[in-house]
Amino acid sequence: MQRLNLDREKAKQYIEEVEEGRRRWVHFFYGVSWDESSHYDVIVNLEQMNVDNAASALCNMAQLPDFQMTPASERAMKDLWLAAKARLLLAQDARTARCSFTVRAENGVVNVSYLPRDAKVGVYVPQVLEKLEGLKELRHTISTTNILWIQENFDPNSEIFGQITEIADKWNAAIELLRMSPVEEEVQKEGDRVELEFEQVPQEPVYTGGIEDDVIEPEPKDDGGLKETLNELIKSGRSGGGRSVGESPRKLLDSIDRSVTYSLIVIGNVFLSKGEATRKRMVRELQSLLMDNLKVPVVTSEELKSQYLFGAKDLPKLITFLILTVIFYTLVFTHQEPILNFLRAETWLEKGLAAIAVGLFVPTIAYIYGSVTGLILKLIKME
Repeated sequence: MQRLNLDREKAKQYIEEVEEGRRRWVHFFYGVSWDESSHYDVIVNLEQMNVDNAASALCNMAQLPDFQMTPASERAMKDLWLAAKARLLLAQDARTARCSFTVRAENGVVNVSYLPRDAKVGVYVPQVLEKLEGLKELRHTISTTNILWIQENFDPNSEIFGQITEIADKWNAAIELLRMSPVEEEVQKEGDRVELEFEQVPQEPVYTGGIEDDVIEPEPKDDGGLKETLNELIKSGRSGGGRSVGESPRKLLDSIDRSVTYSLIVIGNVFLSKGEATRKRMVRELQSLLMDNLKVPVVTSEELKSQYLFGAKDLPKLITFLILTVIFYTLVFTHQEPILNFLRAETWLEKGLAAIAVGLFVPTIAYIYGSVTGLILKLIKME
């Protein structure tokens, strides 16, 4: 109040306006509401506790092992830092400053995607980012949109891989891979994390003549085909990056970058450790969660082909609807006079029948014509 020279009412109004602006800012960039309680680990009600006691409690709580940095959280922070530095370099360089880039980082690998209209400028991306500290590998893709593919085990030789890449080619889209780690891996990761958190302070190291340097590094764990599939996407120019998350739907949702524009989300083989009935229920719940929060079409691998690709089952439908369309239009154009006479009914009964006929005919022909159009567009691979 003193700094801005405002009275109490104007100061209150100013604070409300600032908070509203920040709320809109957070929602615009991250697609979340900052007053959603599920986004916070602790919420303190100051009506039941004064500020000093609340601050003391929070400071003590912050010292607990649960709130300490872990290798996973440190890696996530490094990825965010690396992506932010890449965006800054691209924005500062005159050659790339006017372009819109989507930048993500994962373990030192930076993925940059841009629109086809910026293809000429995209060639400068490697030059701009070549001196980026912490950069291990750079991947840049031309795309107009993104497809998010969620799965537990990826296989570049699978049918669904071919289907998704076919759609990506149609839409000029980048494919982002998101692997849901099985429960067993999650348990192991959690165990490793707890062990690290409670590890004792190391003693003064003893010189061993370099023997510890000769220890053979353990083989990397199975990544569920993530790297192999990602390499295939890189070769085809459709890579949108890839990473692994836990099997929890909430963790998966939190890991999705809200600033990225997705046109489609595909849920493949997930929750494989569950029974068939449980797995189907959990997939439906995940599908609803993603649709409600991201406002993007979400389909399962079984629904993908029927909704977006022309298959053998669509051919009889196309032929049937084409025949019906021809019959309807032929009848209309060859019987125009009787139809007009019928519509120019004079009695209330005839007018009612005409209204019912129009009410039935128009939606029917619209459905048939729309079905024919949709199937033809699928056949010629257009949207």
